[in-house]
Amino acid sequence: MFATIVDRVAEKIRDLSPAGAPRGVLVDGVAALARLRGVLDFTEARFTAAMGALDDHGIGAAAVLRSVTRCSSREADRRARRADALALMPELAAGLAEGAIPSETVDALVRAAGSVSPEAVDTDKKLLAACGSRPADLSAREIRDWIRRRQRTGDAEDSSTGNARTEARCGSATLTGCSCATSSSTP
Repeated sequence: MFATIVDRVAEKIRDLSPAGAPRGVLVDGVAALARLRGVLDFTEARFTAAMGALDDHGIGAAAVLRSVTRCSSREADRRARRADALALMPELAAGLAEGAIPSETVDALVRAAGSVSPEAVDTDKKLLAACGSRPADLSAREIRDWIRRRQRTGDAEDSSTGNARTEARCGSATLTGCSCATSSSTP
């Protein structure tokens, strides 16, 4: 079912031709493809998280990603961590799904969740809006500064418990502050 839908969409996209189009149309096309890339990355994350949540004793989500997409182990691990973290961060997931926040920036925000907490990142509307309005390299700088400010002022405390970090369940391991964002591999 899914493969048929994807094949139809892929065929339509492959048939698009930029030949003879003016710059404005080409720029609009690139922007539309960037939004589509966000939708695809979001959808892959949902499927990956669902696969990781199965209690069927199958191979891990990262191994499946590596095998099916033929990407490197590092890339498969990164995508599996993204999927686990997005399951805990609905606002960030929505930003990716809408194409408002690119995957590269989402990955930086997932790493930030590992330093502070998934909830702190996901509920900071100002941070998410800033990250959606600038290129990934500038967003990465903003995210690093945001982490330093949170850690320096003690704002990383969870208001409900007073703990500096919150426990999060990602994949098959319990992690403090969603450290799945910083681990090198998934179990």
